[in-house]
Amino acid sequence: MNCDLSKYTFKSIYSSPKDVMEFYSVALREAKIYKRASAYFSLGAFKYLDKSLPDFIKNEGYMQLILSTQLDKEIINEINKGYDLKTKKDFLSKSKTAVINQLEKMCEEDSNDIFAYLIATGKLDVKLACKTTGIFHDKFGYISDGINDMAYAGSNNFSENGMANNDELFQLTIGWDNASDREKSTIKELNTLFDDLWDNNKEGVVTIDMPDPVIQDLIDSIDYEKIKKYNENPNYVRFDLDDKNNPILTSSVNLEGL
Repeated sequence: MNCDLSKYTFKSIYSSPKDVMEFYSVALREAKIYKRASAYFSLGAFKYLDKSLPDFIKNEGYMQLILSTQLDKEIINEINKGYDLKTKKDFLSKSKTAVINQLEKMCEEDSNDIFAYLIATGKLDVKLACKTTGIFHDKFGYISDGINDMAYAGSNNFSENGMANNDELFQLTIGWDNASDREKSTIKELNTLFDDLWDNNKEGVVTIDMPDPVIQDLIDSIDYEKIKKYNENPNYVRFDLDDKNNPILTSSVNLEGL
C-alpha cells in the first residue's frame, strides 16, 4: 500500500480520549514504522488501535516498544508467549494475507491476544528499560510512512488508562507542511533518542532484550499466594538493577522470606 501521512491534517495538541483514538486510527493506517517508549503499559491499549492495525500490517508496518520494568506478570507472560510462538513452524510459514485476516478477526473481538500475536508474526518487538536509581519514565513516540515522519511527547502512557480514562496530553510535531528546522530537529532528536535506548546506548539506562531468562526466573520464584496477604495486586512486579546492572526483583512489599 502507498502510505502518506501528509495527506491528513493533524492537531498540534492531543488531550481528549476521542482525539487520541482518532490520532492513532489515522496515523497508523498510513504508517510503516511506529516506535513507542512508555513508562507504563497495559494490554488494553491495543484495542484502541484496532481500526488501524490491519492497515498498518498491510503497509509492512513494524512496531518497537520500550517499556519500564514496572509490569504486570500477565504482560511478561504475553511477551514470552509471543516470542515462543514466533519460533513455531506454523507462524514462520504464515502468509501476509493469513496474518492480516487473523488480526482483523482479533481486532473485531478486542482480543488481548493481539499483543502476543504481533510479536509472534514479527510485527512487534519489545524491550524493557531500567535504571539503577529511579525508573524509566519516558513517554514519547515516532511514526513514519517511509518519507514523512512525526513525533510526539507528553504525559500519556501506552495504556488503556493513558488513552481513554485519564486526563492526559501530548504535543505532536510533524515534519512536512513547511516544517521549520527546529521542528525537523525535534523529530530527529526523538527518533535518535529512541534508537539509543533500543540499542542500549543511553547513559544511565539499561535496555533488556526480551525474552530474558533471568527476569522469567525471578517471576517464577515469587509465591503470589503469600504476597496476597500483604498486597491486593500480587501480580504487579517491578524490576530494578543492582550495582552490577543485573536485574533484581523489587516490590512495594518486602519479598524476603515469603
